[in-house]
Amino acid sequence: MVGGTDRQCPSEFGLSVSLPGRAGPWPPRWRTDHTAMPPFGAGARSVAQSGSMDERALSLADVNKAKHIVQPLLGKQSQDGTVAESGATTSFEDAVKLTGYGKFNHLLMLVCGLAIMGAIMEMIDIGYVLPAAECDLKLTQKDKGVLGAITYIGIICSAHAWGVLADTTGRRRIMIRALLADVVVSTLACLAPNFWTLVVLRFCNGVCVSAPAALAYAYLGEFNTPPNRNRAIILVGFITACSAIILPGLAWSVLPMQWSLPLYAGMGFRSWRLFILVGAIPALLSGLLLFWFPESPKFLLAVGRREEALAVLRRVYAVNTGKDDFPVRELTEDTSSVMANTTDRSFLALMKIVWEQTAPLFRPPYLLHTFLVCFIQFGNIASASGLLMWLPELFNYQAKYGEIHPGAATICEAVAGVLAAERNASSVLVRATRDVGVVAVSSDVSAVLQEPSCAGGTILTQVYINALIIGVADAIAPVAGSLIVNSVGKRNLLIVCMWVTGVSAIAVNFVGSYEAILALACVVIALTGMCIAHISSIVVDLFPTNYRAMAVSLSLMFGRLGSMVGNFIFGSLLDSYCDAAFYFFGGVLVLNGVFGCLLPKRGRFAN
Repeated sequence: MVGGTDRQCPSEFGLSVSLPGRAGPWPPRWRTDHTAMPPFGAGARSVAQSGSMDERALSLADVNKAKHIVQPLLGKQSQDGTVAESGATTSFEDAVKLTGYGKFNHLLMLVCGLAIMGAIMEMIDIGYVLPAAECDLKLTQKDKGVLGAITYIGIICSAHAWGVLADTTGRRRIMIRALLADVVVSTLACLAPNFWTLVVLRFCNGVCVSAPAALAYAYLGEFNTPPNRNRAIILVGFITACSAIILPGLAWSVLPMQWSLPLYAGMGFRSWRLFILVGAIPALLSGLLLFWFPESPKFLLAVGRREEALAVLRRVYAVNTGKDDFPVRELTEDTSSVMANTTDRSFLALMKIVWEQTAPLFRPPYLLHTFLVCFIQFGNIASASGLLMWLPELFNYQAKYGEIHPGAATICEAVAGVLAAERNASSVLVRATRDVGVVAVSSDVSAVLQEPSCAGGTILTQVYINALIIGVADAIAPVAGSLIVNSVGKRNLLIVCMWVTGVSAIAVNFVGSYEAILALACVVIALTGMCIAHISSIVVDLFPTNYRAMAVSLSLMFGRLGSMVGNFIFGSLLDSYCDAAFYFFGGVLVLNGVFGCLLPKRGRFAN
């Protein structure tokens, strides 16, 4: 006290503050018949017509003095108005909001995008490896179908296991291990001596990339507030869509190389092996960069490690703002997470939780919607993945046929013509060497014998150009869809896309123009690729919050199953029943549109 005039000032927060040079209580008492706050200032002498101050008015200087004393005790106010009270707990979402949005979030977005890009490239780079490795591994069309499908089998088999491990040991730790393990597996795959060794290693690739393909989105989202989360995921989606442009460019720069390094047992290290190794670079970079980032604070809070979660948020705040005065002192315990509400984290207990979240989706009132979205996602990704995986092979057939028989030809005519020419050349060579001997063979056979030894299958330049064009279309489609979805509606957009892609897939087999085939392929790949995320957004509207995540995961699981089936069917039918492959996928897409009509125009839980 100074001069006996300072007063202890009770506040509504239970704090007692001394105001120097001011007699009487603070804040001043008001008449009980008037609740309006009077204007502060030296000249404020009346409050309203019905009341006046019991004490003389506070001066502006007094108020400023009070603010400097009280504010540090009440807590810090962020730019968006959120206040973290000293000594009080703060919710996780409010704490994340206080960390801001800046350098840390941008760097995390780039690394997560790189991780997902690495996973996608591992899934689809086999499409360029198949024609290039055909001679070295003596691949048949069925062999190619198996190689195209086996990665997705690995993804399906490991998806739930990675989810359980991520919920028990952490998102970051699992992603780092999976990404670096993928690099090791890819290094071994590039040295595979035969078909079956490559099959086993590609299965292991699928197991490894299953983790970052799903966990990176969750890891990224748990460092952002809901508005920033949507923006970050959209931007990451655009980054990963660029893999459809980067991959053919990478293939174009590596696969045409004509060199061979001796390995073992007469096997050579050719360009397609280098391409497998180079394709693992995004996984390597993202796996190493993740060492710099902390564990998800949401996960740490969910498993009861609140101090560690708070330390992570302090670090995010420091990187974003350059300051070390993070206002949150304690986080509210997370009771919304399933993991937070269970103490038993054994494998059986976690499987029970998964079952409890999954079983209601297969009972009324959700059964019909579960069936529809799972079938639609199955058919959509089966068609998208099947055609995307085999496009380099199909365009290669088309280009080779054009060199033999200039003029227009459908895809299936080109496939049949090239395969027939290869069989004829092989049979002529066999007859010549058996009946006549190498010296007396005809000029045609002599030309065949003078061809250089196989240095890997040849992919013509036009194939890479076509793939780049399709990649650009694939990146543009989501942007265009986002601009019109609100005006036409989610369900209507889905129906139109499914019918357009279905008709286009069937029409591919009826057009002979190279440009027309490319245009139709762009339509099918771009729209089916866009609809993968679009179907997930419809699922979000159809199911309540407590079943929503499982419903999205289940639909994507069926989509991955579709990838496996689509690749195998395409490879099995291409040689003997090429027409049936296009009719099958086109028919499935048209049926998807019919099933889309059974969905509600607006989901019950859209809000």
